Amino acid sequence: MTGGIVGSGSERVINCSNTGTLSGSNVGGIIGGASSAEIIECYNDGNITATQIGGGILCRSQKAALNNCYNTGDVFVVGDSTSYYPYYPMAGGLVGVAVFNRTVVRNSYNVGEVTSN
Repeated sequence: MTGGIVGSGSERVINCSNTGTLSGSNVGGIIGGASSAEIIECYNDGNITATQIGGGILCRSQKAALNNCYNTGDVFVVGDSTSYYPYYPMAGGLVGVAVFNRTVVRNSYNVGEVTSN
């Protein structure tokens, strides 16, 4: 997992930003993967290119809360849908994929272009 601030973990990330371009297999503008995270008042302005999952703020979430976050960077995911995980590729302006439906997004938005094949 690749993230502009945190690669993977259970963190509280407050008032952070990423403006750099990111690329990899699973990429999030702020956090790559979160098992239990709070992301508060963060933004991503960097473009993201991923081969499996890409999210403007968070790539893959098992349980997370996004509050007052936004993404203005473009998210582009190009991948092989026959790969290991049958649902690749996945892309989201804020969250690439939320597992177990335990992710909450409040007062957050995306204006970046989101593209997936």
